[in-house]
Amino acid sequence: MFSASEDPSKADMSQLCKGFLVNENDIIGACGVTFKEHCEKRIYPEEDKIFELCPKPIDEIVIGGFHLWDCVDKTAKWAYNQGINVSIDEDLTELFFYSIRGPGGLPVAKIPISKEKSLKIKRRQLREGGGFFLEHARQARKDRPWMAQV
Repeated sequence: MFSASEDPSKADMSQLCKGFLVNENDIIGACGVTFKEHCEKRIYPEEDKIFELCPKPIDEIVIGGFHLWDCVDKTAKWAYNQGINVSIDEDLTELFFYSIRGPGGLPVAKIPISKEKSLKIKRRQLREGGGFFLEHARQARKDRPWMAQV
């Protein structure tokens, strides 16, 4: 999570969406950058600092976050380059809202859904958007093995 402005070593819990439950065993770490620093100065956290917060050894990690093609992709790429088995759960990004909506914007999927069902929904949405969208998605993901290949 972003760091609290008064103490960069503490997570800014005001940024936690009220719809998320924090379990007893969950680890919530501060990335060392505040939301304000990121937005105003485009400062990104150092990936190695983020991974220092994780229990060791890291055999596999699934990454989520608000911007799939920004922080989430950068963090996944860093992990992949370190030899970590990494994937992105796109339902834990801004794409979540598109994955569950149906006609009229109403939810059509119950949460949680499986990775396979999520990928099936994404493929359908991209096909419905036209061949251009599907081909663009395939090309953008081709050199990103941490992303679902559609």
